[in-house]
Amino acid sequence: MTIQTIQVGNGPDGIAFGGGFVWVANGLDATVSQIDPQTNTVVQTIPSATAPPGSAADRRHVWVANANDGTVTRIDLGTDRVDRTIPIGP
Repeated sequence: MTIQTIQVGNGPDGIAFGGGFVWVANGLDATVSQIDPQTNTVVQTIPSATAPPGSAADRRHVWVANANDGTVTRIDLGTDRVDRTIPIGP
């Protein structure tokens, strides 16, 4: 049963929870949507690298895999901004 649909970017794939928000990797847009679960709205859309298929979170960061360029984008939960892109290879 669907309770509510929240519009995010194109090709939503990976979902993570961190910093009090829900994070959705949008593979076709190369973005990550930050959703406030209290209001069920997208707070902001953060550019990632390329074709992010998934995301994960820890206490300080959201980690976004970037399929097309072999990197991981790290979003700092204190600033909600990308603070590093890490090359990891194919």
